[in-house]
Amino acid sequence: HTWVYVQSFESGQVAIVNSRTSVPVALINSPSPGGIACQTATTGPNVLLVTNASINTWTAYGVGGLTPGTNFLNGPLQIAAQRNTGNNPRAISVSAAPGPALIPHHWNRNTGGNAGPGTEVIMYADFSDGVVNTTTIARESPAQQFTLGPQASPNDISMTPCFGIPAQMYAAISQGGTGSDDGKIAYYLAGPGCLTGQATQARPDSIVGDLSGFDAPSGISDMFVTNSRAVWAVAESGADSVAMVGFALGTNSPEVVIRHSTGVGDNPTMVTNRPSWTNPCIAVAGTNGCLRGAAPTCWYSGTEQDVLAFQLIDGTFATVNDLYVCARGSGWISIIDEGTGVQVQEPVLVPGIRFVASTVRQ
Repeated sequence: HTWVYVQSFESGQVAIVNSRTSVPVALINSPSPGGIACQTATTGPNVLLVTNASINTWTAYGVGGLTPGTNFLNGPLQIAAQRNTGNNPRAISVSAAPGPALIPHHWNRNTGGNAGPGTEVIMYADFSDGVVNTTTIARESPAQQFTLGPQASPNDISMTPCFGIPAQMYAAISQGGTGSDDGKIAYYLAGPGCLTGQATQARPDSIVGDLSGFDAPSGISDMFVTNSRAVWAVAESGADSVAMVGFALGTNSPEVVIRHSTGVGDNPTMVTNRPSWTNPCIAVAGTNGCLRGAAPTCWYSGTEQDVLAFQLIDGTFATVNDLYVCARGSGWISIIDEGTGVQVQEPVLVPGIRFVASTVRQ
């Protein structure tokens, strides 16, 4: 997929931008878009999800008909679903695309190649009501609703992939609260098969706990990898730090704050990370310059794409540990090591920065 989706709350629109040229190619009218998420894979529903804060709905736009790599939209952009919500819906998230797990766009930063459930799970938050909902595109109403309280102010949501035997999938909800150290991180465990709408004792499809004592937590990003205790990174904007939330030793429940990273700048509002793989292979037509071994190739917009033997950013299959922090108050992006919390290079100055995200953020 080579489109970037950008929401503008003030203009009531979502822009579709060609990621190769940075040129907008279409505008979607969406009243007060409060949150945005997408699952773009041929094995999944291929949708862009947008919450509409002023009219209390969320909308799913089918983007599977948009041909990537073009300078204009040459396919349909259709509404796949539109559903009513509670008051002032903002954050929305969707599970990772379903398997097979070793297709590269399903890796989602996970060394084990974990994918999402067969049916998508959508989670969104009604900010003013303090209610979090789970649903699917096919459902007319939420499968589950969790009341966090009118003072909770849920502002971001992040899901892990489906992992383990039997399979499990967690989500985390950042709650800003109303005062210093009043923020929380609630965490949810999906039902059997990493789905929503049914529950067992081991897979309750419910909020299963929370961590308190955060100072204005805001953006939260999936850091799940199969060889690490860290599950999420949380921008703690009131404390000018990033908290790493993860598994307690000997458990599979994200119950502890593993570390805090300070010195990231003033008012950090969002965090994100990137995968360890990329596919920049470009060859002249008629050559096999991208072939490594017997891996097949395919042509895509004038470049030969090596679809199995990927070229890796760091030359290994190890997960890249760089975490990107939007320090809104300082006007820069801090880059820190997820494992140690230490800054790995000087901040990148971006005056007026408000947000940071990547292709793999859930």
